[in-house]
Amino acid sequence: MASYREMDAVGRDPSRFILMVRQCLLFPDLTDWERDFLESLVARPPDRLSTRQAEVLFEVRDDNELISKIDGNINVSNLIQRAYEARLDLDERDEEWIVAIWNRGTTSLRRRHLGRLKRCCVQLGELEPYIS
Repeated sequence: MASYREMDAVGRDPSRFILMVRQCLLFPDLTDWERDFLESLVARPPDRLSTRQAEVLFEVRDDNELISKIDGNINVSNLIQRAYEARLDLDERDEEWIVAIWNRGTTSLRRRHLGRLKRCCVQLGELEPYIS
């Protein structure tokens, strides 16, 4: 997560936050609410972002960041493979999700989906719960 100082600096500079908003609009998996929020900032840019608007903008950016390694040296693709191999021990929804990302050949996940993979791997004993 970004520091308050970074969020404040971006929020005070319309050219910076508009650029960031336009970059975020390129993400394919935005929710309707996120897309509406971002489009409203482009259509009617304020002189500066409120603290909450800056927080949401950075959350959208961070949630959509692609992660291929966690904790510095654990490959997401390896975790997906381990979860796929032990998928029958998961509940049906998690099993279907693991099969879907395995079939796509996924090697990295967006931050918002990484938590689900970690939870599944912890449940399967493939990852220690303290791994960040």
